[in-house]
Amino acid sequence: MQLVDSFGRAIRSLRVSVTDRCNFRCTYCMPPEGIELLPRAHFLTYAEMAHLVRILCSLGIEKVRLTGGEPLLRKDLSELIRLLLPLPGLKDLSLTTNGFHLEEAAPELWAAGLRRINVSLDSLDADRFHQVTRVDAFGRVWRGVEAALAQGFRVKLNAVALKDTPEKDLVAFAGLAKERGLETRFIEFMPLCGHGWAPEKVLPIAEVRAAVARAFELKADEIPRGSSVAETYRVDGGGRVGFIGSLTEPFCEHCDRVRLGVDGRLQLCLFREEMLELRPFVKDKAPDQEIVDYLVNGVKLKRAGHGFQWDDPRNVSRPNIRTIGG
Repeated sequence: MQLVDSFGRAIRSLRVSVTDRCNFRCTYCMPPEGIELLPRAHFLTYAEMAHLVRILCSLGIEKVRLTGGEPLLRKDLSELIRLLLPLPGLKDLSLTTNGFHLEEAAPELWAAGLRRINVSLDSLDADRFHQVTRVDAFGRVWRGVEAALAQGFRVKLNAVALKDTPEKDLVAFAGLAKERGLETRFIEFMPLCGHGWAPEKVLPIAEVRAAVARAFELKADEIPRGSSVAETYRVDGGGRVGFIGSLTEPFCEHCDRVRLGVDGRLQLCLFREEMLELRPFVKDKAPDQEIVDYLVNGVKLKRAGHGFQWDDPRNVSRPNIRTIGG
């Protein structure tokens, strides 16, 4: 039995949010005073998360990414990693972090068996980084990136491209891929956090790609895109640069992702409200087959596309990414 939606898309990727807490206040995501947080009593335990992930892997999930909030704010994350890695069917486990605690966490994460990390890094300029994140911590985050690379992790760097992002920042970020032989990725500003969303702040990914192409020779990546969120290119024979255009260049036709929130809600689409409530099953210790049946039937609610028209001012920000996983 597999998770297959009404449009024949097999679900193979899962994001797992381990917390809704974050120590950054990024201008495109959160107000300076923060947000109302979930009571910790609503959080799934690591054992409960692993139980649900095991069932989901039995239904075809192959890739799991741990997200937040900021996942390294949750204590003993290595415990969850150790629970997940042996699960039958799981082929890839990774982590997305803002990098603030990465320098000290890298050795423990490596020892637990993790091998891939994505770091959100919206600028290589310390002042611009401070402006966007509202935290004066570029040096600390960069030391975390260096520590992860030195430890042996495969590292990807993600930057949200905003309309006011200087072109020199875009070029510098892409150039880092060439210099260090890693992958840097640009992400369009998405209406997901209930704060600061406005269509005029969107920098279409085509404009980002054009800016990078003016500075570097981009060669189409030899790796087929498949269901990947990023369209990737080789940069002057060096590393890779990826472009994620969820709004202006949607890739819903090949979407194979669902998201497990820290509160046990399984979000079927990042932009939509349809979700499956799994927490009651876990807390009531429901039989696995009951959860399987609920998932197999429930995934049929997944829509063909996200349905968000980025340039329609009537549209407003959708579900909160801090609780459903990025």
